[in-house]
Amino acid sequence: MHLLVHALREGLSRAANPAPALPLYLTGLLLGLLQAWPALAAGSDAATIYELSRGGGDSLAMYAISGGPAAAGTAALWVAGALAAATLYGAAYNFFSGGILARWAGGGRFWASCRHSFWSFTGLGALLLLFAGFAVVLAAIVGSALGVLPGLVTAAVLLQLANLLGEYARAVVVVDGRRDPARAMREAIALCARRPGALLLGLLGFGLHAGLAWLAWRGTSVVWVDLALAQLFALLWVWLKLLRLAWALAYARADRGLDTGV
Repeated sequence: MHLLVHALREGLSRAANPAPALPLYLTGLLLGLLQAWPALAAGSDAATIYELSRGGGDSLAMYAISGGPAAAGTAALWVAGALAAATLYGAAYNFFSGGILARWAGGGRFWASCRHSFWSFTGLGALLLLFAGFAVVLAAIVGSALGVLPGLVTAAVLLQLANLLGEYARAVVVVDGRRDPARAMREAIALCARRPGALLLGLLGFGLHAGLAWLAWRGTSVVWVDLALAQLFALLWVWLKLLRLAWALAYARADRGLDTGV
């Protein structure tokens, strides 16, 4: 319990300054604007672009069906842009998170640390994609045998577990200097198995993200107010992600006896 409280406190202290979240937030904002260009070029109104920006599959389908061939082509470009934006954002996350973790750990220059850990973090991302694919297949099997709800719960649990292991594996890369993604993942699994408090921190982080997603989903009846709130929620979402990384880093350092007071 003492280690859990220490990691919770140290992680909050390291992430108290929201400035490290700005590069990732601005990257996401830029990619979102670039993704919107097909709809803008097609002359879509602000309300349609707003609905598309919220990721509504129904609004995208209706836009493609009701607008004719030109709208269908725009919708296809929108989907392709979303996939490209997600890939680029993942690369930006792998790049910036390495520098942020290194600075929090007290070693190395920011940009050099970003470059140093980028390929290790990218390898971890590939491993997590494989795990996510396994989770989806297993959830589909559970869903076909027990029903939709058990399948969705299985998928949610396994995907969050993968996310948690990814955070601790990134922390291990920085703390131990392990650049081998597979070995860092094994160390992360061992740490979480040895220290159940790591799972509790992961559950807390998931709860905070779920609460923020619920607030963002509620929205308002004013488009421009929703757009402003969406940007605030996007910044908070990135900050919570970095807070979870800070908790993982604090726990990994404390587990190795590198943080004093434990």
